[in-house]
Order: sequence, then C-alpha cells, then structure tokens
Amino acid sequence: MKIKQLRQMLGLSQIDFAKALGIPQNTLSNYERGRREPPILFLKDLANKYRVTTDYLTDSDLIADDRVADALKDERKAFGFTLKDLSEETKIPEKDLENYEEGLEPINLFLLKKICDVYGKSISQFYSDNDMYDEYIPEIFEGDADRYEAFKKARDEDGMREAWAGDPAMDAQPSNVDLPNIPNIFPLKTKKVPLLGTIAAGIPIYAEENFDGYRESTEDVRADFCLKIKGDSMIGARINDGDIVFIRKQPDVENGEIAAVLIDGEATLKRVYKKNGSLVLQAENPKYAPIVCSAKTCDECIIMGKAVTFQSDVV
Repeated sequence: MKIKQLRQMLGLSQIDFAKALGIPQNTLSNYERGRREPPILFLKDLANKYRVTTDYLTDSDLIADDRVADALKDERKAFGFTLKDLSEETKIPEKDLENYEEGLEPINLFLLKKICDVYGKSISQFYSDNDMYDEYIPEIFEGDADRYEAFKKARDEDGMREAWAGDPAMDAQPSNVDLPNIPNIFPLKTKKVPLLGTIAAGIPIYAEENFDGYRESTEDVRADFCLKIKGDSMIGARINDGDIVFIRKQPDVENGEIAAVLIDGEATLKRVYKKNGSLVLQAENPKYAPIVCSAKTCDECIIMGKAVTFQSDVV
C-alpha cells in the first residue's frame, strides 16, 4: 500500500491526513502499517480526491525490470539532480527514490511518470533513451517510441474494427470451450448474492426486503446482500442511480465509511460520521444536506451494513 507515501508526498501529518479523509487516526495508522486492509470504496475515494490511481495505492502497477534502477540513476545524474532535488520536484520521499535507484524496491508506473514529467519525457521515451525499448522502431519514426506506439495503437484499433464489421463469426458464441485447458486462461470464480430491493441515494425511501433475484459477484467480495440505488446523492463516490451496491451485514462502521442505514423504517446509503453521540449521514452530492440522527431527531437509526463494492453501467 502506498497510503503513507501519498501522505508524505502531500506534506501532511497523520493527524491532518486522517481529518481530511474523515477517519480516525488509528484507522489510518493501521492502513499505513498494513494491519488492516482499506475497503475498495475508500481507495477509490482516496484516488479520486488526490488524483492518483488505485493501482498506485495498491502497488498493482509495479515494474519488474532490473534495468529500471540503473536508468533512474543515470537519468537523474544526466539532468544534474541530487536525490534531494528530485524529491523536491516530484514530492516523492528521498529515501524511496534511493530505494528505487538501488533496486531495493520496484517503482510503479504512477511514480515513474511523475519522474519522467520532470525530465520532460514519456515513459516509452524513457525506455527508448535507456536502451530498454526492446522493439525495432521503423526508420520513418526517427527513433520516436511515442509516435510508434501511437501508430500501433491506431493500427490495431482500425484492424479490430475491420475484423468485426460484417463478420457474423465474430458475434458467434464459442461452443465446447474448455477454459482450464487454455494456457493462461482461468475461469473466474463467482458467487450469487441476493438482491433485496432498492435503497435511496437521495431522500430516504421506505425499506422493504423484497427478494429480487441474485447478482453475480467474484468470490472475494464479502457481501451478504445487495441493493439497487435510487437517486444521485452518492455521485461523488461514483455510485449512480441504478447501480447495484453490495452490503456486508455489520452493526457499525468506521468514520467516513459508506453504509446502508435504516432511519425510522426508511433506508438510505450515505457516508457515516459519528459526532457527539449522533450519527451524521453525509451525501456525496452538495445539493443534499447532511442527515443528523440522534435520540432527539430519530426514533430509530440502525446501520444495516457496510458498502463493500458496487456494480455500475456508468463508465
């Protein structure tokens, strides 16, 4: 996880970062130390808020190439930068930069791009300049790896469109395909999660547990049921009207987590904060005011469960 590194790049203390994220400091500390795994919705929110990628936060885009370390050091020296200079330009901690150059830790694409931006070049040009571009570039492109990659992408897309156009075979469903016997192709293990009706992402609506079939999810999604979203109050978390949100039953959530909440028999999906003995349900859309649930304002306020992921048709 790169949550700690992101915080350091932002120049924030753990206390200030926790406040900005709306979570307790001990929760943030557990995330940074790897003692707890952050929910996927939290990671998506964090990535959107600070304009990074979830791949960066989860170390899913690491570059496994031994030549990168030497190239990073060579590029830095060629530009006359010290590690401290480069750290100030990129906001990447100096110790991390040293580890990348010494090959003690693999760098990821997000951070490599930040470094390449300082040098005024793209990642493919970085590869080309350091003899790591392992493909012959036709003479017409004059050694420009970026132009060649853009050409190949356009060529492949045009070829794909031509292959699909008017070819009934491309639309035919394959038959008798044994996935386990195809090299590097593995069947995705899924499970069925019951869909129990609709929940409001807007004004709370009357809650009924109406079984409405099942939704498929991957086996690693720990959800007990799912609900269909109605409304636009959670669009800031990229949860839109008509999306399916998967809920894990639990009576409580951490500050800032998204939960399904029952208020006097009406259900809503909101981000939950605890303040002075009350629950504050915060929308992710500025046109909706927070809902404050306390003994004075609500007869019953129950957390039904935590939102763990969602399915959306909106890209």
